[in-house]
Amino acid sequence: MAKILITYATSEGQTAKISLQLAVQLEALGHEVFIADLSNDGARCDPTGYAAVIIAASVHGGRHQTEAIRFVKAHRAVLQEKLTGFVSVSMSAAADEQAGQRQAQAQVESFLATTDWHPDLVEPVAGAFRLSGFSRCWRWIIRAGNALFRHQLKQLGWPQLNRDQELTDWDALQRFAGHFSARLSAQSGQNQNP
Repeated sequence: MAKILITYATSEGQTAKISLQLAVQLEALGHEVFIADLSNDGARCDPTGYAAVIIAASVHGGRHQTEAIRFVKAHRAVLQEKLTGFVSVSMSAAADEQAGQRQAQAQVESFLATTDWHPDLVEPVAGAFRLSGFSRCWRWIIRAGNALFRHQLKQLGWPQLNRDQELTDWDALQRFAGHFSARLSAQSGQNQNP
């Protein structure tokens, strides 16, 4: 079928895991998938030779990674000519209340406004929280913050951040892969039938 490039920017590895799972799902649908870590391969990564591109980036401190922003800005003209998807990985996407979901959507809109990019499909995806990855001091601060801001976090619908937990909805990611593949197949069919 088609050649797809998946690029990702990650801080703790969950966005890489999500990108790899997305690649497996798209390969199962018959596509040839190439993956690039923007922190290592960003300068050498060229989306020109691919039929479609998916960019995955996680949110930290309310913003997506600089590597993803830089990549989109550098290749925006090429990306606008292809089927593209954006996977935004954040804790806000794990929220089960509308206020939290609005926060996840605002983060996506900020990325798209900053890059002036208009992907065909966008998927906010919950990441993972790894409390064990923090120092003892930071674990204490996070637990104290959870206790102190419990009411505000509950209003946003955020999960309790008191232990390691993977929050990614793998079924939603599989549906995104299916939609992306279907759009790519439809687009390829239109290009073959003038």
